[in-house]
Amino acid sequence: MIDENIYWQYSKLDSFKRKVNNAESLINLAFSKARNWYVSTSWGKDSISLVDMVRNIRPEIEVVFIDGGIELLEIDRESIESYVKKNKINLIHLKWSKLDYLREEKKNEKGDAKKILYNSMFAPLNNWLKIRPDINGVFMGLRREESKIRYLSIGKFGPLHEYQSGSNKGLWRSLPLFDWKTIEVGAYVVSRGLPILDIYKKMGFEARSGMFGFGSSQFGRFAYLKHYYPDLFNKYAAEFPEIRKEI
Repeated sequence: MIDENIYWQYSKLDSFKRKVNNAESLINLAFSKARNWYVSTSWGKDSISLVDMVRNIRPEIEVVFIDGGIELLEIDRESIESYVKKNKINLIHLKWSKLDYLREEKKNEKGDAKKILYNSMFAPLNNWLKIRPDINGVFMGLRREESKIRYLSIGKFGPLHEYQSGSNKGLWRSLPLFDWKTIEVGAYVVSRGLPILDIYKKMGFEARSGMFGFGSSQFGRFAYLKHYYPDLFNKYAAEFPEIRKEI
């Protein structure tokens, strides 16, 4: 459960206002490095905050949602679609099938899971970027608090950097929320009146959005799926019975 009053009060703190100002400064610095940016979003608490923040500076910026088909509940989809329409967001809606990916991953237990994921989830984005060679920057709602890998990566490359090699060479990446805490993101969401995903309403902003995967760090999501959305859990467990053994 979310006690919105706590987040409202936190949003009034000078320290929070400085965090917002610092993030906005980083966004403006990014725009000085490259001209054509897009915002990557999953519509979770971090990315929707970033979408709002960047659009306050550049309302017409393209917002890219790579939709796997099962990450959002229907109630959340309706809320997000209404938000997009009301705010006239310049949305690029790219689609892939996370269920097809999970089926393929299951069939290829000894295969290259990263390659399978790249060929499914990232293919729509890469295809879009091929027809948009003018794009030279991406804003992402990654925070170093979320995981050790992100902490180390942000520590190495910083919150604003240009890729020097690989398929993203020449592309800039900006992480305006890199040093934000969960309570600060929650304060931004509540104070700005942004849509709150159903799982946050049930578990608080500490919950991770997105349905599930077979990685060790993701099995825990099956537990809250089973607890809060038993019909969906039973639907997926019928196809992937091994998840019942992990809970």
